[in-house]
Amino acid sequence: MKTFYTLLILFSAKVTEKDAKFTGSGPVSLCPNLRRPLRFLAIALFLLGSTAATAQSAHSGEPAEILTFIGRFHPLLVHLPVGFLFVAFLLEIFSRFNAYRELRHAVTFILLLGVISSVVSAVMGYFLSLSGGYEEDTLFWHQWLGIGVAVTALIAYVIKKNADRRPAFPGARAYFPVFLLTVFFTMGAGHYGGSLTHGSDYLTQYMPQPLRTIAGLPPRQKPIQPVPITNLAEAVVYRDIIHPIVETRCVDCHNPDKKKGDLRMDSPEQLLKGGENGPLFVAGNATGSEMVKRLLLPEEHDDHMPPKGKKQLTKEQIELVKWWIATGASFDKTVAQVEATPEVKVVLTKLGSGEAEEKPSGVMTLTAPPAAPAAVNQLRESGFSVTPVAQESSLLQVKYWPKAQSAGNSPYQIMAKLTPQITWLDLSGTQLPDSAWRILPNLTNLTRLHLQGSNVTDAQLPLLKNLDHLEYLNLYGTAVTDAGLMHLQSLKNLTSLYLWQTKVSPEGVKELQKKLPALRVDTGWEEKTLSPQDTLASPKKGA
Repeated sequence: MKTFYTLLILFSAKVTEKDAKFTGSGPVSLCPNLRRPLRFLAIALFLLGSTAATAQSAHSGEPAEILTFIGRFHPLLVHLPVGFLFVAFLLEIFSRFNAYRELRHAVTFILLLGVISSVVSAVMGYFLSLSGGYEEDTLFWHQWLGIGVAVTALIAYVIKKNADRRPAFPGARAYFPVFLLTVFFTMGAGHYGGSLTHGSDYLTQYMPQPLRTIAGLPPRQKPIQPVPITNLAEAVVYRDIIHPIVETRCVDCHNPDKKKGDLRMDSPEQLLKGGENGPLFVAGNATGSEMVKRLLLPEEHDDHMPPKGKKQLTKEQIELVKWWIATGASFDKTVAQVEATPEVKVVLTKLGSGEAEEKPSGVMTLTAPPAAPAAVNQLRESGFSVTPVAQESSLLQVKYWPKAQSAGNSPYQIMAKLTPQITWLDLSGTQLPDSAWRILPNLTNLTRLHLQGSNVTDAQLPLLKNLDHLEYLNLYGTAVTDAGLMHLQSLKNLTSLYLWQTKVSPEGVKELQKKLPALRVDTGWEEKTLSPQDTLASPKKGA
């Protein structure tokens, strides 16, 4: 490609030289009206080609930042030549009918715009390609077809301009075939450009099976769906936990067809290989691993992974990735063979019950009037996170932050003004005052309640008995006993209950499940999720 730009400089210089010697005579001389646009085009090519060659050589093969900056305008401008050239081609076809003869006068100008925009787009595309991370074969075809568009469009324009002024111009008959070739080059360049951006199967991914058969394509692969892990202790950490995260969040940009940062993440071998910035992770050192660093960057940061606009990893998924790396990044060890912190055990428990995404089933059926903005702002100022559960929804999710602890009763007095709107409430790790417990019975639309690590006891659980919409309750690490569970029997919509590190017994769980047959109870990652037919016994770590 560097050779092409060297030739481009020489060509543009030659065009400028011949233009300066123009006399206007001879059967093949260019018409005078072409002098200005060709001179402009030659100078533009010369400057752009010189910039590319100079910056490339000055940085020993590494693209200069200015080239990367300019190159990133390629996706913005690449559609201009497509539009100009296709409009010019359609006008050319219609102008051949007597009713639309006058359209022929517009073709030349629009074609000129197509030439200029295609050349600029091709140069910017080359600058962008210097940053790397693209599948080489696909890039090769996209690149040279794009150059073909610029070259054939320029030839078509020169022929058209001369033929308009001199009907006897010798090359007039070549105009339409050259223009048609430009259109085909444009379609090909667009296809390969889409493959670079979206993957090689972007065009055929949703093709109906009959058409796939006719085209000789293999049957469509079913999308990966998260599958609940039935035996968590025997699950392979990478295969069953980490790989599904990587596959759904990372592989779109790091696959055989699209290697951003020269990095692939579609197999263990490629993960170990790393990318242009070196190893992706350091086994045993999560905080020092490039992967974790990029996951934890602000979403607006250029190096954040996945990039802004893509589906992000949840906090639980990031915690699992950190845990996998910190414990040695093994590709074959099971959960039972790897140490886990209490925080990770809670996340693993959710995986075992198929609730890693934390999406309650009934919340979207609830309605509430809009929350008072003043109350929302006051609660945020008191140290709580307050956000809508979905766009255009009045329902809120509220989470406690440490700042609220010093605010005493006031945050909960403010929360009383938002009782119809609060549907998710996270008070984990909180020493709740009496005013907080008094609010709970009034949260009539509450569907999720996190009380893990709080000061909740059996005495407070009767306050929950009238929360008809409650689906999820987390009491991990609290002093709750069997006596307290009996107060939950009236919660007919309760489907998930977390009781790890509590004083609840297997018998107490069974009694509760007799009243709530659909209830799933998690008593810890080393034990099975209990249904009414289960016993608490299960293989322990190392068994």
